[in-house]
Amino acid sequence: MRPSQFCNNIIISSLIHTNTHSQIPGVIVTTKHTYEIAYKYAWACINANCAVVIKRHSRSVDVNKQCCGRCKGKLVEIEAPTPGISSLSSNNGQVRRGVGHTPKKKAAPSAYNLFIKANSKKVKERLTQQRLAEGNTSKVPQGDVMKECARLWKEQKSKM
Repeated sequence: MRPSQFCNNIIISSLIHTNTHSQIPGVIVTTKHTYEIAYKYAWACINANCAVVIKRHSRSVDVNKQCCGRCKGKLVEIEAPTPGISSLSSNNGQVRRGVGHTPKKKAAPSAYNLFIKANSKKVKERLTQQRLAEGNTSKVPQGDVMKECARLWKEQKSKM
């Protein structure tokens, strides 16, 4: 540890241990929060004897590459548990682990998704033919294909 770091640690340590808020009546200062964090995504181990539930704010767990840290079991995405509700359920005093998780439902594709899937290949071929007619041999960027598909979708929606 460098001397400057040592001095900083002593100063910070002395500031932490000096309770400056004690002079204000009714104010209690703590270093921990009392609220439950609401996570958007969760994964559970499929092993019935393992109660591991991994919670994240983003979909950062790749179930094909990562496994349960406790038992090395496979992970499956579940509906994120509601804060305040335990992930363990009791049955006559016995704890059942890894049971009762709702698997994550995959959303059905929207009409726009189906339209893009059906038309993007045709649109890309048409744009490629137009570029070749103009003498441009470069590939058609995906952004241009999506812009044209969006324009066609808008036209189709206005006709309905």
